[in-house]
Amino acid sequence: MTNSTKTSVRHAPRLTAAALPHGRYAGLIPLGCLLLLIWGAGFWLSRHVYQEREAVAFEFITWQAREAAGRIRRVLTEADQILLELRGVHASQPLVLDPERWGAARYPGGIAVLAPDGQVIAATARASTTGWSGLMTRLESATADEAMIGEPVPDKEGRGLLVPLARRVTGSDGAFAGLVMISLESEALSSLSPSMETFGGSVTVLTESGIVLSRTPVLRGLVGDRLLDPALSRAIHARAEGVGRGFSAAEGQERIHAHQHLEEMPVIVVASASHDMMFKSWKSLRRGIAAAAALATALIGLTGWFWRARKRRTDITGEILNVLLANTEHGVRMERADGTVAAVNAAGAALRWESPAQRVSMVQAPAGHTPAGHTPAGQASADEPLSREERQHEDGGAVRITRHALKRGGTILIGTDLTARQMAEARITFLTHHDPLTGLPNRWHATSRVQALIEGRPATAPTAALILFDLDGFQDINDTLGQEAGDEVLTEIAARLRELTSDQDVVARLGGDEFLLFLDVPDDDETVSALSAYIPRVLSRPIAVRGQQVHLGASMGIAFHPRDGKDTSTLFRHADIALSRAKKAGRGRARVFAPAMMAAFEEHRMIESDLRRALENKELELRLQPQFSCDTLEITGFEALARWRHPVRGDISPAVFIPIAERSGLINPLGLWALEHACQIAAGWRVRRRMAVNLSPVQLRCETIEADIRAILHRTQFPAHLLELEVTESVLLDSDERTLETLHRLRAMDIRITLDDFGTGYSSLSYLRRFPFDKVKIDKSFIQGQGKDRMTRVILEAIIRMCSDLDLDVVGEGVETEAELNELRRLKCGEVQGFLLGRPLRPVAVEGFLARHARRSGARIDPRTVLAPPA
Repeated sequence: MTNSTKTSVRHAPRLTAAALPHGRYAGLIPLGCLLLLIWGAGFWLSRHVYQEREAVAFEFITWQAREAAGRIRRVLTEADQILLELRGVHASQPLVLDPERWGAARYPGGIAVLAPDGQVIAATARASTTGWSGLMTRLESATADEAMIGEPVPDKEGRGLLVPLARRVTGSDGAFAGLVMISLESEALSSLSPSMETFGGSVTVLTESGIVLSRTPVLRGLVGDRLLDPALSRAIHARAEGVGRGFSAAEGQERIHAHQHLEEMPVIVVASASHDMMFKSWKSLRRGIAAAAALATALIGLTGWFWRARKRRTDITGEILNVLLANTEHGVRMERADGTVAAVNAAGAALRWESPAQRVSMVQAPAGHTPAGHTPAGQASADEPLSREERQHEDGGAVRITRHALKRGGTILIGTDLTARQMAEARITFLTHHDPLTGLPNRWHATSRVQALIEGRPATAPTAALILFDLDGFQDINDTLGQEAGDEVLTEIAARLRELTSDQDVVARLGGDEFLLFLDVPDDDETVSALSAYIPRVLSRPIAVRGQQVHLGASMGIAFHPRDGKDTSTLFRHADIALSRAKKAGRGRARVFAPAMMAAFEEHRMIESDLRRALENKELELRLQPQFSCDTLEITGFEALARWRHPVRGDISPAVFIPIAERSGLINPLGLWALEHACQIAAGWRVRRRMAVNLSPVQLRCETIEADIRAILHRTQFPAHLLELEVTESVLLDSDERTLETLHRLRAMDIRITLDDFGTGYSSLSYLRRFPFDKVKIDKSFIQGQGKDRMTRVILEAIIRMCSDLDLDVVGEGVETEAELNELRRLKCGEVQGFLLGRPLRPVAVEGFLARHARRSGARIDPRTVLAPPA
C-alpha cells in the first residue's frame, strides 16, 4: 500500500434517470399488460363458451320437461276420464265395477266409490282406499268440480306406492255424497328418456304443496316427502314454467332443472340433469385454456426474470455503490494501478491505514507468490491470493487490513477497526471473573485463585486463613433507602476491604452482602484474631448514603489451611459453618472453626431432616396448658404448645427444634399445623374457651400469613375473638413497618395479639407504644425471681401497675409455688399459668380436667386456696 502524493478521492457519477424506481420497472409494464391480456382473453373465452353451453342445456332440459309433462298429462287425463264416467254411472243406476270395463288391469291400485263416512260403496278387487280421509275433506270443502291428487300411500301388498286421484260425488239434492277414487302406481307417472340418462337426468312429479308423487330414477325415501330445495320451490311458485340451476340435497350435487305446471291437474313436473355431466366438455376446455395461460405466464415471467437480473447486474454502479460503501462499518479503499485512491467510504477515511503501528499477525501468500501488501500497486496480479494483517497501534487501537488485487489492475483494501471488539472482549472476560458492581473477584474466580494459592504453597508454609463474613443490617438499608443505596454501600465496603489486604491476599464478593478474605501469609492465629476484630471496626465507620449516615457490622467465620481443610471446598464449608455459628451468637461476632462445630452442624442437619419427616408423617403433638384467673382460679383459656417425641432421641425440647425450624424454613408449615390443630380441638369443646398459639417472627414475614390464618378459621369454624396469637419482642426488634401492618390486619380480624416473654428484650416499653397489644405475658424469670431478689420484685410490681394503667391484660407465667401465686394476687395480676395449677395436657385429657375443675369450683373452695395439680 502506498501513500502517493497523486492521491485523489473521486466519487462515482450519479445514476441516470433510467435507474430510478419508475425507470427501473418500466420494462416490466408491457410484460404485465401482456399477462393481463392473456388471462383476460382466457377468462372471456371460458365464460363465453360456458354461456353458450348453458343456453343449450336450459333449452334441452326445458324440452325434456315438456315431453315428460305431456306423458304424465295423458296418464292423468285418462284416469280422470274413467272417474268422470264412473261418477255418471253411479248417479243413474246401482254400481257394479266390472274389471273388464273399468280398466282394473291397467290400474293395479284399483277403483273405488266411497260414501262421505268412508264406507266403500263399490270397488274393484285390488282397490286401495288408503288416504281417503284427506281427499274427502278437501273435496267436501272444494267450491269447484275438479280432480284432486292425494299423497302417495303404500299398496295392499306393501310392494310399492300408489297415488290416489279423486273427484267428488254430488247427490240429487246437490249435497256432497262421497267420492270416486282411482289409485295410480307412483312409478307409472314418470319416465326418463335415453338422452336424459346420458346426463344423469331425473323426472320428478310434485303436488302444488311440494309433495313428491313420483321420481325416475327411483331415489329411496324421496317419494312422499316434501321437496326441501328452497330455490326450486320459489322458482316453481313464481311461474308456470321455468329453468334454473341449484344444489340438490337429495343427489348431493349441483343440477340444472326445468319445471312445468299441468293446467288440467294440480301437478308440477320437474326435469333435471347433472351440471357436471352436461358441462364435462366445457370443463376440459377450461382446463386447457388455464394451462395455456399458465404456460404463457411462466414463459413471460422467466423472460422478465432474466431481463431484470441482467439489468440489476448493470445497476450496481454509481449511487448504489456509494450507498453500500456509506452504510458498511468496514473501511473500504480502492486504489488505481498508479497508486492513487479512486474511492473511499466514510469509515475508510476515518481509519488509520498507515499510522505507526506494530504488526501483530499476517497471512502470507503461498510459496512462489509475493504478498499483495508488498507488491507495487501497479504490478498487482489478478491471480494473487487474499492477504490479511492486523496492526496494533501504540495508543491501544487495533486494525485489520485485507488486500485483494483487481483483474484490471488496482487494489481493494478493506479495513476493520478492532478496538471496540477488543474492549468488549476484555469487558466480557472481566465480567466473567469479577462482580460487576464492586469490581472484586466473584465466587468462581475467587475459588480458582484460592485453589491456585493452596496448590502453590510449600509444605513448610505458614498457616493461611479463609474468612467469610456477612454484613449485619444490610437488608434494612435496602428496605428503607432502596437498592441503589445498598449498591453504594457495597461499593464502599469493597473499597475498604481492598485497603485492608495486600497483593498476596484474595478479597471477593460472593453474592448479596457476603464477602471473602483469603490471607495467604497471616503469620499466626493471633494475627487473624486481631484482623477479625479490626474488620468490623473498619466496616462500622459511618458511610454517607443519600444524606444519611449508615453504620454496619459484620459476622465472620474463619477456617485455617491446612488445619481445617486442605482443599478449597473443605475450607469453604468449614468457614461457612463457623459463619453460621457466629450469626447465631449475635451481631458482630467472629467464630473460628472447630471440629465440635461440624458435629453440631451434622446434629442440626439430622434434626432438621427428622423434623421434616415428622411434619410429613404427623409425628408432632400438641399440649394444652390451662390459664387461670388469678383471683378466682377459674379457667380462662389454654395455651397450645408443640411437643415432639422422636422415635430414637426421645422427647426433643421446643427450644431445640423451633430455632432449627425457623432457620430451615419449616417454621411456617409447623406453625400453621399447630394453629389449625389447636383451633380444631377448641372448636370441638362443649364450652368454647380462648386458645393461645405462638406465632414465630419468621411466620409474620410470610406474605400469605393473613390469608392462611383466615382460611384456618374458616375450615375449623373457630371464632376469631377466642384466638390469641402470642408474639415475642424480637418480632418488632428485627422487622420493619410491614410486620406492624400485618399485626394490625390480624387484629382487625378480631384476633387478640399478646406480647410474650415481656421484659426479656432490649426496649420493651417502646413496643407497647408502637403496637396496641391486647395482653402482656410476664416472663417466668420475673415471677420465679421476685421472691429472692428485691430488684426483680420491684420491676414485677412496676410492670403489673403499668399494664393496669394502660388497660392491658396481664398473665404471669411459670407459677410453681403458692408464694408466687399469692404475690401475684397481691399485685392484682389478672391471669396466671404454671405447673402449680395445671401442667400441659393432652387434648383428650382436657374435658376430664375441666370436669374435675368444675366439681372443685362447685364445692366452693376458697379462691385463695391453691388447687392440686391435675393427674
